[in-house]
Amino acid sequence: MTIDADLLFQILGLLGTIVGVLWYVSNLIGNIKTDLAKAGRENEVQDRVMDALTTDSKANSTQCREGRILLWENLNALKMQVAKLEARIEHLDKE
Repeated sequence: MTIDADLLFQILGLLGTIVGVLWYVSNLIGNIKTDLAKAGRENEVQDRVMDALTTDSKANSTQCREGRILLWENLNALKMQVAKLEARIEHLDKE
């Protein structure tokens, strides 16, 4: 079997095409790996930020709850004082 020039050019063209496709696919896979690594790093940063926000929100929630308790205690104390004053006024009005 002899290889003439046309067949040789077809084989070389096929090899060139295969090399080009392999280069393109490897470049594409490399870009995907880079993007995945970047996304992984960004996810780690977001996880740290979310953890910090969760911790802050828990601390703020506890602080707000303590503030509401203090407000209700003060309100109840004021209601008791008002009730005492009303009782005194009623007692003085009866005399």
